[in-house]
Amino acid sequence: MSKSKSASTSPFFRTPRLRWAFLGFWILYFIWFWAHGVFSDQAGDFYIGNANMWGDWALHFMCGSAMAFRSLILKNSPLLYGVHFRYPFAADLISALLIRAGFPFWSSFTVPSFIFSIAAVFALFYFSREIIKDELAAVLGCFIFMLNGGTGIFRFFREVAASRTPFHTLLYPPLRYTHMDELSVYWISIVDSMFIPQRSFAFGFSLALAALLIIYRFKSDPRRPAWRWILVSGLILGLMPVLHTHSFLAVFFILLFWSVDDSIQNRSHFVRERLPYWTALAALVAAIAIPVMKLAHMLEIDNQGFAHRCIGWYAGIDHLNWFVFWWRNWGLTPLAALNGLILLIWKPSGFRNAVIFLPFFFIFALVNLITFQPWPWDNTKLLAWASVGISLLAGYFVAELVRSSAGTAGHNRKRIFFKRAAGAALFVSMIATGTLDDYRILLPSINRYKVYTNEELSLADWFRKNTPIEAVVLTAPYHNNWSFNLTGRQALMTYDGWLWTHGYNYWKVAEDLRTMLTQPTSRALYQKYGVTTVVLGPIEKRDYQPDIALFRRTFQLLKESDNYVIFSATAPPHAAEPPRSAIVDLESPKVPSGNLDLGLVKKIYRGRNFYGKPLVVEEEVADFDFWFNDNQKKPFESPCSITWEGYIQAPDPGIYIFSLESDDGSWLFIDDVLVVENGGTHGARKVSSRARLSPGLHRVLLKYFDDGGGAILRWTWTLPKQQAERRVGLENLFYEK
Repeated sequence: MSKSKSASTSPFFRTPRLRWAFLGFWILYFIWFWAHGVFSDQAGDFYIGNANMWGDWALHFMCGSAMAFRSLILKNSPLLYGVHFRYPFAADLISALLIRAGFPFWSSFTVPSFIFSIAAVFALFYFSREIIKDELAAVLGCFIFMLNGGTGIFRFFREVAASRTPFHTLLYPPLRYTHMDELSVYWISIVDSMFIPQRSFAFGFSLALAALLIIYRFKSDPRRPAWRWILVSGLILGLMPVLHTHSFLAVFFILLFWSVDDSIQNRSHFVRERLPYWTALAALVAAIAIPVMKLAHMLEIDNQGFAHRCIGWYAGIDHLNWFVFWWRNWGLTPLAALNGLILLIWKPSGFRNAVIFLPFFFIFALVNLITFQPWPWDNTKLLAWASVGISLLAGYFVAELVRSSAGTAGHNRKRIFFKRAAGAALFVSMIATGTLDDYRILLPSINRYKVYTNEELSLADWFRKNTPIEAVVLTAPYHNNWSFNLTGRQALMTYDGWLWTHGYNYWKVAEDLRTMLTQPTSRALYQKYGVTTVVLGPIEKRDYQPDIALFRRTFQLLKESDNYVIFSATAPPHAAEPPRSAIVDLESPKVPSGNLDLGLVKKIYRGRNFYGKPLVVEEEVADFDFWFNDNQKKPFESPCSITWEGYIQAPDPGIYIFSLESDDGSWLFIDDVLVVENGGTHGARKVSSRARLSPGLHRVLLKYFDDGGGAILRWTWTLPKQQAERRVGLENLFYEK
């Protein structure tokens, strides 16, 4: 299988153009996806553009924020209170370091993931080309690996034919055709299931392939200077348990086969010349990996759901014929791979080259015999490695069918034509379903999955600033819970789906969590787990029906928003306040540190919670007197929130009456004290309050949000010893330059 033998007479196949066509395609694909994969809408709600990312990335946000805001080295697992952290955390550690360096939170996850995706594609190609030594076969095999998806394309065509709007169905596929549980299709396009949502897979897969590439070159050419590269590959593989555990296991099987093959192929001088390198590699990997796994507590397993017999994998679980199952999930790819293996064996030195692919078939067989985690689907993380070798052999078979070297004199041209047509048809059949699903990923209109509302993002920001980093939070264990996803704070318990698949014994904690949410007077349980903060929102109210009034009588209220209440579990409720005087005393004027100019600083935010980067920042304004009856007349898009901030000049000492009329909510703060509260979603409503001011400058903050429909705001005051109510004018307002 020499490079010259596999070359085609077409110039396209003898130049790097074929290689860069493959690499360029995926570079553009991932640039497009990661540029649109996470976004916010006009209301300021945060969305993710992929269903599997919606399910997985909340976990990555949680781990990354814990390392960013709490500690880079986590002794306690962010997933469950009181247990060790055991998770391949390296990808999220990179994001945590970026956050600590001042990188934007979302970009700290998307930018590394884009790099991981591209690195995985490059590593896949160069590894494939090295072991198959055929550029055309490598490119075709890599495309099959990235796009293989079974036979769901036939269902898609049936749905297009049956649709009343076939053109729309053709452009906007209604389903994911590589994932149809009702038909026992679980494979899922590798791009959709691994490259995009599984940050640890993309990171670990790319580095593992790079290490295997180094080792294969040493194995196939003993003249290469080995020790330096043994050190590099050993270091990579030694750290692999915290990069991607399944890749570590897959590489172990691959190298086990390769080392045995090397001992057979070079048996005359293996002990003297080859064994020292293999021994050094194994010793180096073990010397790094074993301490790493111990320090990361990856050898601790609380339940018995790992590594159990499961004959046929999902075919056995669903009681489906094994051949039918793999036909639906992988289509013709396994058959094409077997044909490619046969062709490879028939080549000169073909059997030796074919042995390289045996570990990939071994991993495939192992996946069909043993389930390595409680959730059977997680076997796909190993199956992806089997797919590397199987797809490459399928690509080799297609390359042999379509290459033009058969077109020498004396051959039947019709036979050549039909071979090429069969090769092209086979290739298209193997990638059609995966291509359809990967195309579907890029359609924003059908890939909008809300993760956090603007209110939740605002609360997460407040939570980070107003709760201690050692806080332990009692809240409902759903996967996209902002209180432990985005704040770095320890939750008593997080999503049970994560806990189950990672082998945690959490059932007793789940029982205690329910007791604490329904019986806040159970002080012993709160003290047992060290709970400091309670977050009650829509999910808690739906699933646990907590007595909010009892929580108010038991704990101190820290924060309340439209949908959430936050309590301190370590402080009693505030004593009942006597009726507050109708007059707020603000006697001390404030002295600005800089030069002043007339007007206030206005900031407009997306959504109603004053969160995120302002869309608009203007100075020298006093435009807080408006009355718009509908959305078309408003100079800003709803929903939005607006602040005006600066100083107000009190001309005389005495009692001032401040009034806010608004639709929707508005608040007036003077010297950081809430003077007028007219919050909530409502129609036009006026609220007034009195404040005693000394003459001079006082800090002022006016807040307003519009939730849609009419938009009204009017700020007025009545000066001491005067009866006339008038608009607060520009001449009394100042901001620091």
